[in-house]
Amino acid sequence: MKKLQAPRGTLDVLPPGARRRLDVVAIADDVLGRAGYEPMETPVFEDTEVFARGVGESTDIVQKEMFTFEDKAGRSLTLRPEATAGICRAYIEHGMHKLPQPVKVWYAGPFFRHEAPQAGRFRQFTQIDAEAIGSDDPTLDAELILLLAEILERAGTGPSRLRLSSLGTPETRADYLEELKRFLRAREGELSEDVRALLDSAGMEYEIDPTLVRGLDYYTRTVFEVESERLGAQAALGGGGRYDGLVEELGGPPTPGVGWAVGVERMLLAAGDSPGEPAERLFIAIAKPDAARIGFQLARDLREAGFRVETEQAGRSLKGQLKQADRLGAFATVILGDSIEVKDMQTGHQREAGSLDQVLGLVREVTRA
Repeated sequence: MKKLQAPRGTLDVLPPGARRRLDVVAIADDVLGRAGYEPMETPVFEDTEVFARGVGESTDIVQKEMFTFEDKAGRSLTLRPEATAGICRAYIEHGMHKLPQPVKVWYAGPFFRHEAPQAGRFRQFTQIDAEAIGSDDPTLDAELILLLAEILERAGTGPSRLRLSSLGTPETRADYLEELKRFLRAREGELSEDVRALLDSAGMEYEIDPTLVRGLDYYTRTVFEVESERLGAQAALGGGGRYDGLVEELGGPPTPGVGWAVGVERMLLAAGDSPGEPAERLFIAIAKPDAARIGFQLARDLREAGFRVETEQAGRSLKGQLKQADRLGAFATVILGDSIEVKDMQTGHQREAGSLDQVLGLVREVTRA
């Protein structure tokens, strides 16, 4: 019988890689949530017209890279190649322009493009996307750039550079593309003054790059891209910009917007073996059989206290359990035997807990050490 494999350009994500991906999404949730961005979801497939009108009929994405198919009723549907057009479609459909503006949302999930697979790039890939719709205030541009930088820093992607430019308006791009390039090069010091002043005040380093382009037609005015020094020629981690005409193009009222997307696979490739966010992982070792039930309850208590806890469930010896705790990267191991001890896995130092109630205190002391 033929051995089955995942389709070319897709990726099975196994442990511990799947945990790292969840950690990256959790970082985004924390950073964006503190800035007032709420999670949102849209369908994995949309009416093809959402992308044809939103992304642009002439773009490579629409012409060459979309996975498009007909449903049983003959309607043309497309697996989403990006997030912004679908979010703007939902903004219009659900009357979100009636909400206090700007509407700030973020999303993480799978996207699809039929392009040649390469390091960190797949035909099914995961992106984190953040959008602020309903205001043209330049503080939103700066805020989103700084939030992206914080997410990348906390994810451990290493040194990066921010490229900043302006695409002008759709009219000037269509009629005067070459003239626009010459104009921008001659006046690159004048680009996006308000956004640049805000980035300067925040201490954010960037470079003006008038050659910067984005592969989607909806971008206007400010655009930006973040590149990693660790990714070689294909250096982009993510980027975005303003799309002040997109909502109107999709049938809504004139509505400004700004946002970005960052590739999770690209982030993890740049991070390499960097741990990113520290994982407070605990292991509970069972040194005698009748302690298993106590260990089960203790694991639940420690999880409720906010720790990631695993306990022995494979019949290993105590020595084998300590090796397993080390393999898992546990910072401490609680050993349940004739006594209860908490072992610091970095120093090897063990302290005895007089009772189960004292375990949490000793564990917290290890995290603060």
